[in-house]
Amino acid sequence: MTQPESVNYLITTIMSDGGSLLNLRAEDIFDNAVATDEPIVMGYQDLLRQIHEQNVAKYEKSEKKRIDNILRAEVDKLNRWLIDEKQAIHLKGDKLKNKITSLKRQFKLEKNFNTKLTIDAEIKKLQAEMNNNEFNTFDIERELEKKCNRLVGGKKRSLKMDYSIEPVFDITWEVD
Repeated sequence: MTQPESVNYLITTIMSDGGSLLNLRAEDIFDNAVATDEPIVMGYQDLLRQIHEQNVAKYEKSEKKRIDNILRAEVDKLNRWLIDEKQAIHLKGDKLKNKITSLKRQFKLEKNFNTKLTIDAEIKKLQAEMNNNEFNTFDIERELEKKCNRLVGGKKRSLKMDYSIEPVFDITWEVD
């Protein structure tokens, strides 16, 4: 009994870098091709394109999820910063109120008329500052919110991804 003759076939699907099927014969590409059959459309082009599109979609989805997580973390940081800034504004107003209350107590206890005048002037100055701060609080908060929104927009722009396909390397081989 003799061993059956070993027959090897190289099945090729030749596609352009744009993904379209090229009607080239294998001997036009490979040296020393003994014989070729006529090209047969076997649906590999659609299969390869579908696999490629699935891989690109999977990558884009994973990148979008990663970028969304990064963006969410950055937005959370900016929101915490905004809250801290607003609280600082309100704390400043509370400090002024406490200072005014303390000065009013001191004013009542003071016996010296000149010192009372100095304390009264300080109270009026602090009350004017407190009224001005209360009046400007909403404008300041609005400006902080605008700044926060600009920073969020900047983060979104900086994290925007642009996808492209580029060949990393070419493989050439020789069939003997």
